[in-house]
Amino acid sequence: MAHESRGIRFGELSDSHAAAASPAAGSGLGSRALRNTVVVLSAKVVARLIALVTVIAASKHLGAANYGTFTTLINYTAIVSVMLDLGFNVLFVREGARHPTEIQRYLRNVMSVRVFMSVASLVVLAILLNVAGLGLLLAPGFALMVLTSYASLLRNSLYAVQRLGFEAIAVVLESALLLGLVIYGIKTNRDVTYFVWAYAAQYAFSCVYFSIVIAPAARVRAALAR
Repeated sequence: MAHESRGIRFGELSDSHAAAASPAAGSGLGSRALRNTVVVLSAKVVARLIALVTVIAASKHLGAANYGTFTTLINYTAIVSVMLDLGFNVLFVREGARHPTEIQRYLRNVMSVRVFMSVASLVVLAILLNVAGLGLLLAPGFALMVLTSYASLLRNSLYAVQRLGFEAIAVVLESALLLGLVIYGIKTNRDVTYFVWAYAAQYAFSCVYFSIVIAPAARVRAALAR
């Protein structure tokens, strides 16, 4: 009977420890989520302020007509870029979060599909720009569209593996780089084509940056998931 009594008390003690550990673990996850949210939001506020200065400077330099041409091109590329996504971004984030050890394989698959979709989107973009009289901006517009799409996909990888500190760094660096390119364009009296390429360069930088940080971030997330 003494052995049974000790066994019962030991089982009860273990259960109570497990119950106490659960709220502590949940509290830790909640604190981390809050911290990530604050860091990303703070970074985005800084990035938006930099972007505001960038837009004002670019619009003043280009003038109403040229800036209108620039924004029209941006709108066309945004519309056509829907063909590049096709809902894969949402699917990728969901499955990557569920299976962090497979995220690099998922990423390769989605990027491969996007290469083929880029060909179709190029045809559509070319038609739209020629109808609008913006055919000379096809090359930088297409580069901007594809690089924006890939940067968005790679950015979503950080959300999937919950490494948002890298995202906070990225949004500030992107905005600062673009501001520098715009200032250079103003100083050297560049035209609309240069500014489209400048925006494309911003997203090219994002692609390189995310490509560098995703692999170690995914390994850390996979290790934590085990």
